This record gives sequence, C-alpha cells and structure tokens, in this order.
Amino acid sequence: ERASPSEAGPPHDETRTVASGERNSVEKLFELAEENVFLKAELAELQRSLARSESGVNLTFLKNVVVRYLLDGDLPNTLPVLAKALELSTEEVTAIRDTNGRRGVLGRLGLR
Repeated sequence: ERASPSEAGPPHDETRTVASGERNSVEKLFELAEENVFLKAELAELQRSLARSESGVNLTFLKNVVVRYLLDGDLPNTLPVLAKALELSTEEVTAIRDTNGRRGVLGRLGLR
C-alpha cells in the first residue's frame, strides 16, 4: 500500500534528497577522474623505471655525458642523449629545455 501524500512528507524534501544524491555522485565522478589521471601518470613512470632497469644503461657512458654537460653546459647536445638513456618523458624534456631557456646566459653566470 502507498502512503498518502500527507504521510509521505512534503514533496520538496524528496527532491532535495535526490538533488543531494546527484551532487554527491558528480563530486565522486570528479574525484575518480582526478585519481585516474594520477594513476595513469604513476603507471607511466613505473613503466619507464622498469624499462630503465631492464635496459642496463651503461653507467660509465651516462657518467661521461653528465660530466660533459656539467663542464661544457652543452644542453642542446647532451639532453637528447640523457633523455634517451634515462628514458625521460616528453614533459620532463620540455620542462628542462624551458627552464634552461629562461635562465639564459645570465642564469648560467649565476646572475639571476
């Protein structure tokens, strides 16, 4: 048996409850979407890390490339080698190039 309208409570209470439930669902979807993006980035980093460990990068070669960069500051020629050897992401390479470009000559001289 159905309750009479007077026994069921005001209709606006039911509408408020449904709206609140919808809001909670939308908030949960946004949280899950953010978590999904984070987990995908973590997975990509772990896959790169695993590939690095499996590739057996020659540490002597890597050391020589880093020393060359530190001595000469030749980022345009050393970054591609480092990116390949360390399997840097495109985002990491772009951030390194952008940061180095902003520093320019004054940054390299310690004036910025």
